[in-house]
Amino acid sequence: MGRALALLGERLETLLSAPDSAPRAKRDPQLINNFLAQGMDILLDAESLLRRWQQHPGERQELSALLDELTTLGEGAHLADLYPVDELCEALLDLYGAVEESSLAVSERFFHEAESAHDALINMLDELAAGQEVSPRPERVQALRELLDEGLDPSATGLIKSDGSRALSISELGAATARLEQAEAPMQADDEIVEIFLEEAVDILESADQALQRWLADPDNSAPLSSLQRDLHTLKGGARMAEVAPVAELAQELESLYEGLVDRRYSHSQHLGLLLRSSHEQLALLLEQLQGQHPLDESRAQIEAVRSYRQQAASTGEAAQGTVEEDRAAQDPELLEIFLEEGFDIIDSSAAALARWQAEPQGRQEVETLLRDLHTLKGGARMVEIAPIGDLAHELEFLFEGLSAGLLQPSPVLFTLLQKSHDRLAQMLDAARAGQPIEPAQKLIDAIHDLSHPRVATGVAAEAALPSTKPEPAAPAAEAAVAGDMVKVSAELLDDLVNLAGETSIFRGRIEQQVNDARTALGEMETTIERMRDQLRRLDTETQGRILSRQQVEAERLGYEEFDPLEMDRHSQLQQLSRALFESASDLLDLKETLDRRNHDAENLLQQQGRINTELQEGLMRTRMVPFERMVPRLKRIVRQVAEELARTWSSWSATPKGKWTATSSNAWSRPWNTCCATPWTTAWNRPRRALRQASRQRGGSAWTCPARAAT
Repeated sequence: MGRALALLGERLETLLSAPDSAPRAKRDPQLINNFLAQGMDILLDAESLLRRWQQHPGERQELSALLDELTTLGEGAHLADLYPVDELCEALLDLYGAVEESSLAVSERFFHEAESAHDALINMLDELAAGQEVSPRPERVQALRELLDEGLDPSATGLIKSDGSRALSISELGAATARLEQAEAPMQADDEIVEIFLEEAVDILESADQALQRWLADPDNSAPLSSLQRDLHTLKGGARMAEVAPVAELAQELESLYEGLVDRRYSHSQHLGLLLRSSHEQLALLLEQLQGQHPLDESRAQIEAVRSYRQQAASTGEAAQGTVEEDRAAQDPELLEIFLEEGFDIIDSSAAALARWQAEPQGRQEVETLLRDLHTLKGGARMVEIAPIGDLAHELEFLFEGLSAGLLQPSPVLFTLLQKSHDRLAQMLDAARAGQPIEPAQKLIDAIHDLSHPRVATGVAAEAALPSTKPEPAAPAAEAAVAGDMVKVSAELLDDLVNLAGETSIFRGRIEQQVNDARTALGEMETTIERMRDQLRRLDTETQGRILSRQQVEAERLGYEEFDPLEMDRHSQLQQLSRALFESASDLLDLKETLDRRNHDAENLLQQQGRINTELQEGLMRTRMVPFERMVPRLKRIVRQVAEELARTWSSWSATPKGKWTATSSNAWSRPWNTCCATPWTTAWNRPRRALRQASRQRGGSAWTCPARAAT
């Protein structure tokens, strides 16, 4: 047994070390921002829950809430490629899960280590918010593992036991198991591995039975469902490694069913309880037969029963619930509007990524982009409670996970199915925006399931037939093309800003006109001052001449004996007034020159402000522009929809898609384009064949041209 455990550990460590050494793609800034916004709130709530639990250790309400909070945080960290955070969350979840299963008793050391781990998570988020690299905390993970090992038997921790240096998350375990099945050739089941699997599977099934009983007794408590999902996932992975296909298939169906219960896509009922009990009994029977080395019974009937329940719940129950969910979404139009805006952006982005991937099927960067887009779309649809979009996006996400792990290979059938699925998502978004009922895409979901399911049903042999391909590293150009931080601004707000910028230009023009009028007035003032100075000069000369003439005449007539000093005083005051008038005129000229300089400075400032205002207005106008190439996937989708309605194949091409136009114009143009495509094609294909000899190839075509001047 020790040799088998060592062999199993070496295989998993070899596979798990491969992706860590490969270069990772640049993290999505939007995912990081969303994770920071939600993660800090989750950690603060978790810290408060931990303190309340420490005050009342006997109560379990806080424990269930802690499990939910840390599960959400771990999923967000995994999506954002924050593996140190995901690792520490997994260690805390294992510790809390052991307490929930009554396998570990709480103590002062337990609360001390848990509080230290929570503080470490907060420090990690602080580092992330500061733009620093998140530092792993192996000492905290090791401390949690040691605490778990001391109070818990190693066999109770699951099928795979980490050595403390690396915590295995559910997604990593599933991916590693799938890669192990693909990499190794089919071999006979190892008796020692089967024996190990049986020992662990019995414990897992007992734990799952206890969790099922707790949930059936209290259906409103979702904590046992998360535990059931983890147990069935571990059981599925162990059954695949031991090559016990009936157990793996039934465990996978039950895992999907529990996942739907966690996501609230299914609800508790008496029929569901009986189905779950019978499925667990079937698993127990299979394990007993395997332990007794008897032939395993065919579990196809039980698998079909679980699958038919899921399909029926998605087609009938979810259809009835869809109207209720649409009413709920209608009660919050702001949230629905935000989802629709982001949803259409995601559809356009994923359509472009799908086209690039179809042109270069060996590239893995586009698959990761599509996986992120679908996960974001699924989360938004679940938030606004639009189940059909969330279900289809979930199935597509599962399919792309298989492509990313190398379990599926690109093919024309796969591309056709993906194209139809993306078109169906776009139609659902259009229906949601128009307020129409959204029908579930059950046929597409079944087709996706049929395409991805054989890799589980046929076992390792079918997967070994697939060529082993190594993921190619992403090109540097693709990494450089990742967009930076973006802020969504509504078109209405942009229009208001453009209008305000235009009004500012109008006011600036009026001020310029007034400044020009002031300059003209200053010119007239200068002319008036010069004229006044000339008149004062002539007045002074005339006054001086008259005074001298009068003094001479009086002196000759009366003589110096009768000279009057007061008369001389009067003449002196007249001269002083004349000189004062000259000084006032000079001061007016100085004031005019000062006003002239200020007017010139104001003109320069207005010119600078005019240039800045022009750049601002042009920038706002360019913000409202979208590249025409972003519209090409939407136009192609319309052509495909019309061709599908008319049962024709199609071909499309575009010329010079490098122009720009406003988003309002692009949205207004979609419906006329649909009519433009549908009307002539319908008319042409319904004419007699002899009148359409050139159009008798049963193929429709479309062409559009966007000249560079179409930016207006």
